[in-house]
Amino acid sequence: MIATTTFGARNVLAAPSVSSEQTSFKDIGPVPADRQAAINQAVSLGLISGYPNGEFKPDESLTRTQLAVLLAKALKLSVDTNAGSTFKDVASDSWSVGYIEAVRKAGLMNGSNAGFEPNRKITRQELASVFVRAVNGQNTTGGLETDPALAAEASGWASASVQTALRLGLMTPQTNGFEPRQEVARADIAQFLVDIFPEKEQTATVTKVDGDVITINGTPLLVSDALKRLLLGDGNIEALQGAVLRFKSAVRSLNDLSELEIVAAGKAGSSVKLDTTGMPAGATLKISGDYVAISGGSVTNLTLQNQAANVSVDAIVDHLKLTGQTVTLSGKGSYGEIEVTNSKAKLTLGSDVRITRLVLPDGVALTDIVTNPGQVQAQIGSIVSASGVPVSKPSASVSNSAPIVADTRTLDAAIEEASSLADAAVAGGAEGQYQQSAIDALNVAIATAKETKASAGAAQAEIDGAAASLRTAIHTFKVAVVHVGTARLDAAIEEASGVAHAAVAGGAEGQYPQSAIDVLNDAIETAAVVKGDAEATQAEINGATATLQEAIDAFKKTAVHIDLTQLAAAIADAWDLVDAAVAGTEEGQYPQSAIDALNDAIQAAEEVKAKAGVIQSEIDSAKAALQDAITAFEDVSSPSLKASLEGRPFYLNSGRTGTTGDTFLSTDSYEQYNKRSIKNYLQIKRGAVSETIEYDTVNKQFTVTESGSGVVGTITVESTSPLVELTPDSSGITIHPLDAATESTEAALVFHVKQGNEEVSQVTLPIVMDETVPTLSSSVYGNDQFTLTANELLTTSIMGYSLQVQFSQSGNAVDFEPLTVDTQYSVEFVDKRIIITLRDGAKALFVPQSSSKFRIVATGITDHAGNALSVDSTIDVPQY
Repeated sequence: MIATTTFGARNVLAAPSVSSEQTSFKDIGPVPADRQAAINQAVSLGLISGYPNGEFKPDESLTRTQLAVLLAKALKLSVDTNAGSTFKDVASDSWSVGYIEAVRKAGLMNGSNAGFEPNRKITRQELASVFVRAVNGQNTTGGLETDPALAAEASGWASASVQTALRLGLMTPQTNGFEPRQEVARADIAQFLVDIFPEKEQTATVTKVDGDVITINGTPLLVSDALKRLLLGDGNIEALQGAVLRFKSAVRSLNDLSELEIVAAGKAGSSVKLDTTGMPAGATLKISGDYVAISGGSVTNLTLQNQAANVSVDAIVDHLKLTGQTVTLSGKGSYGEIEVTNSKAKLTLGSDVRITRLVLPDGVALTDIVTNPGQVQAQIGSIVSASGVPVSKPSASVSNSAPIVADTRTLDAAIEEASSLADAAVAGGAEGQYQQSAIDALNVAIATAKETKASAGAAQAEIDGAAASLRTAIHTFKVAVVHVGTARLDAAIEEASGVAHAAVAGGAEGQYPQSAIDVLNDAIETAAVVKGDAEATQAEINGATATLQEAIDAFKKTAVHIDLTQLAAAIADAWDLVDAAVAGTEEGQYPQSAIDALNDAIQAAEEVKAKAGVIQSEIDSAKAALQDAITAFEDVSSPSLKASLEGRPFYLNSGRTGTTGDTFLSTDSYEQYNKRSIKNYLQIKRGAVSETIEYDTVNKQFTVTESGSGVVGTITVESTSPLVELTPDSSGITIHPLDAATESTEAALVFHVKQGNEEVSQVTLPIVMDETVPTLSSSVYGNDQFTLTANELLTTSIMGYSLQVQFSQSGNAVDFEPLTVDTQYSVEFVDKRIIITLRDGAKALFVPQSSSKFRIVATGITDHAGNALSVDSTIDVPQY
């Protein structure tokens, strides 16, 4: 079901209220009958649904999100409901992200520098591009005759796809041309869905064979690899004119042929030729035209209709059904069984025809059917009636004829062809190569056929059976040829090239670092090299596709996004101050010069904010300058309390459960994970004078006290996230992260400062959720010091820490000796570093050799979120 929706909101497409079996909508009456039928069929197939109110909204335009959902359903793509989003404008928790990622991975729909643009309406030229990729028609050349002017109406990037979509009959022109920029309506997409994607079984007539496309009943179809030689081969074009096919198709591809009827006819001395290589096992070939010559692959079922009077077969046929009245059957065909159903038939057999079993109508003799029995009865194995009764052959005219020697010409030809194929085959996974197992299977079949041929006294049936088996092996081998598909890689290269071409290097909004553009161009070049490698395997093509897609995703994340939020907020704050300021010398008034200075600062910030191509560093500098101006203005005459942050991050461990992640905020001087001092995070000033923060144990709140004046204000604390709870008690506030909190949880502490009942200041302290264990990035020695550097700021456990330095003269773990802290070494923590300094006494006692090592083991050292650092480092110190 489709509905226009604001991005990120769940709509009826995600949880339809209308059954897909509903095929009656109250608003499709004005829709033409053919479109109504398409809508009803699309609904019955589960491809599209209506709205809960019983409407279909046929005139509503289709969005990119909605098309992604329809394509994923129509093509039965694998949709990962837990997929993350690779597009900046599609939230990872959106109901549609699985569908969008499915079509992206399939190479059907890609994003741009702006993202996926999920709510943008789909145009006809965009739909053409998507449909061509969906049917794998990018590189086709055949199909319908089209007017090049129609594609010329489209944008440059879409013109080739529009031309292909018209040529393949995927889309048709409108009244006024193709109208490439016209939006696609829901009624239109229903017609496309049922026309292109569902599996269909049908019987239809070939109207044209054009290169890589076969047109059947006026509809162009692509052909599966296994059927290409049969249905698209140059030698079969004449025979296929007007041919009738019974087949299955899906996504505009003919992929399952069950019956082929040839109606084309030649003439004496110029037969219509049909190469049956690729004829599916079990399929039926019907000949309804006269003078037809069949050769190539084996045929399971062959039927000669009434009009087929002169047929030549140079192939192995399992079963031939003869319904005509007068037939001349020539060639070197080998037949497992010929069934004659017409009792008045007259069959003339060529001298090279071989028949294992001949089935005649009940009550007729061989001489009633076969016009030249004396010449060909030796070529026939057994003869039975339709009811299974054996039929005798006429007595031979020569009583002492020589023994019949089996004819091996068909088997010889099969051996020769198979040997040639095996000799020419190259093992591998590249285009045109074969898996070694396929080559081995063909060689085994060749050896088996040779053994049968060499067998003394092999009967004709055995020879024919061996030839049939080898022909089957040849067919199996031919269809096993490796075809490397590059459609997804082509789409990825096209997307990446478009993104790279559109990218502008710089630091302004929407621009990209030059280094990121260079990396993407390198990735495109690498992918193009793989695509151009004639020996590239499918695995290599797939790997190149995945790598390039990762490069595209990574590139999109490097786009510069200018954040004007803080500058805009500072400008708004400054304007509020100017609007409220009164010039004068009385209490609470401001000098005119101070008001003018703040106005000048606001104007400078506004100019930066409005500057075209402004970069983030300019924005940040303007914000800092304006903030300084605001502070200076407030300090001129401000009886109010002013809160500010000390700049220290406030960490919580989202990985701890229960109360183990709790921390206690008070006025005490402790600063460990489980106990924090508010004074390390918050400062209160009145003008330029710093005030004191205390805790009111009775009212359970922080207060602001001033020397000589007592309590002059109160501080209340609130959490911005329901996943962080605050509980005050008689000595401070317990801050408790719930178990559901994660590292991605956004939360902050808001400090409200009041004087009396009036809030005079407010600041927000972001909470950093951290559950990642810190690690050591390096351990080095130099200038009497060991320096262990972690990947984040370090502190020590509230219970203390333990650090031991050990020395091994030999460098083996068995003789480590501990050093004594303070007398032989000292320990200092500086930001991310642990610095251990050796005293002179230790250097004199522990003298390193070339193999000597120091070992440092520590516990109780953590990051500021209480995540423990594991320290067990061995350091080579060959000499001091």
